[in-house]
Order: sequence, then structure tokens, then C-alpha cells
Amino acid sequence: MALYEWHAELTIASFGLIHHFEVLLRNAIDGVLGAGQPQTPIKDTWLLDFEILQPDGIKQAIIAIERLEKGKLVTRGRVVAGVSFRFWAGLFGRHYEELWRHRLRVARFEQAPIG
Repeated sequence: MALYEWHAELTIASFGLIHHFEVLLRNAIDGVLGAGQPQTPIKDTWLLDFEILQPDGIKQAIIAIERLEKGKLVTRGRVVAGVSFRFWAGLFGRHYEELWRHRLRVARFEQAPIG
């Protein structure tokens, strides 16, 4: 029982760190792929660009956009925050190897501006 409780405490303690890492990582990716792109209209961003994303990635971005359209302004930042973990995990698959070799290898973690 003590081992089970220790494991639960470790998991809880790790969650915050994992969350912050995920936010830094997705913002770093958006920083590279979205450099020079507007926040709106979303159709002019990398999130709907078939030259960057595979069809499944575009589909997942569209799902996030449809959820946002129910009352919120659709911006690149909101879609980046709203796509699923599956979307981000997919960017690490073999289909995106060239994207990482040529563009994402320069992604850097930076502190987001406050406010």
C-alpha cells in the first residue's frame, strides 16, 4: 500500500512539470511554423497548410477550430492551445521527419510574455 501511495504522490507531483513542458513545446513549435503568420484568419496559418501538415493533422486542427467557433474568436494561438495531445504526438511521427530536419530543429523554448 505504501508503494501505491508513493506512486500516486509521484504522479501528482510530475503532472505540473509535464503540463508546463507541453505548453513550452507547443509554443516553440508554433514559434517556428507560425513565424510571420497572422493570428487570424486561421486559413492563412500553418495549422491549415497541407504543405506542412498531413491530412490527419489538418483534420484535428479543424476539430479544434469547430469547438472554438462556438462563441470564441478563432486565433492561431487558441487553436494551438486547443488541439489534442494526439495532434502534438503525431508531429513526432515518421511522417514529419523532414519537417523536423528542415524547420523544427531550430525550435527553442522561450518564456511567453505575461499579460
